[in-house]
Amino acid sequence: MLSLPPLSMAIPTSVRDPSACAAAATSPSISELQPSPFLATPHSMRKVVYGKYFSYDAEGATSTEGSAYYVFLPTSHARAANAAGELPVVVEYHGGGFTGGSATSQQTAAIDAFLQNGVAYASMDYRLVATKYYYGSGDAVCEEEFIHADSTGRLSLDTAGMVASDYQVRVGRQEFNTKCSFDAAAGFEDLLSRAATLGLDVHRIGFTGSSAGGGEIHYLSWAYRALDRNWRRYTPVAMVYTMAQLDYPVQNILDRVWGLWADDVGNETLLTDVLAQTSADCEMCVGNPWCGTTGEGAQTALCNRTWHEATMARYCGDGGGRMAGVTLGELRRTQVWPMETEHDRGLARWLCPSTLPPSHLADRALR
Repeated sequence: MLSLPPLSMAIPTSVRDPSACAAAATSPSISELQPSPFLATPHSMRKVVYGKYFSYDAEGATSTEGSAYYVFLPTSHARAANAAGELPVVVEYHGGGFTGGSATSQQTAAIDAFLQNGVAYASMDYRLVATKYYYGSGDAVCEEEFIHADSTGRLSLDTAGMVASDYQVRVGRQEFNTKCSFDAAAGFEDLLSRAATLGLDVHRIGFTGSSAGGGEIHYLSWAYRALDRNWRRYTPVAMVYTMAQLDYPVQNILDRVWGLWADDVGNETLLTDVLAQTSADCEMCVGNPWCGTTGEGAQTALCNRTWHEATMARYCGDGGGRMAGVTLGELRRTQVWPMETEHDRGLARWLCPSTLPPSHLADRALR
């Protein structure tokens, strides 16, 4: 289970006055950190707080780590090895299932190797889906805004007073992954704005991410880059994705992922051929485990109990006995993401940027 302060933890009363909270919010900042004595390569290190959001820990202390990133820069002799002048930069997004993990604030052997070869390194953080965030200060503290998705894959903050907890989950926690992608773009934009000062080449960017970090690097490489002619402003030339998965989500799986399985192994393949016939395994992949013990420590409500109970009764009941005879084709036909609202359709496009028109992807990706 998550180790987070519960939803009932006493915190300053949040208000619904976004303008007052925005005026009282923390401004972006950059600070110089001490270089690590354990790295062989001379370097400098900076912490940037790019966003206005903070969270509370179990003791009630605040943290802005979800809105920060760390930049490691080689100093003069390593820079000299890069004849082009401006440094290429590796931009990393951490894994953690969108509910955990953090940016790399400590130097590693991999970072040292990049620095030694004249490559800068930026490790980015983002808000997590099970954690509730706030902005403002003093008497003007607001809960984080709800994030809308439109049919182009664009993400935008609500401006009419709707906060994240107002949203009613349709299926599961992936619907809050918008926070992660929104922050990936916000932090990356801040990095781009500082590129000239830091000496970074925005057209020699290598994205890397592990597991959940793949969501962010793919969003920036494809969907976000296709918006507003962003493909003219920065160029990813490399991507390294580790701990990659079949597709996302890995919980409360819906038609797109069941379809990938079915296309490979056949619509008539039995569910019990790919999952152990237990209620626990069925809940983890077919149902929404955040409706059970997994979600007990979450600050954000990530469960649609009606959807979960109907799914469990149909496919996972009788200790997993109802899994018998269920085919991947049946799951593909019945476990379907709703497409009723603009936001529903926007989430489908944002989660699956490969559905963007080829003109936004294939030909512009190389320009």
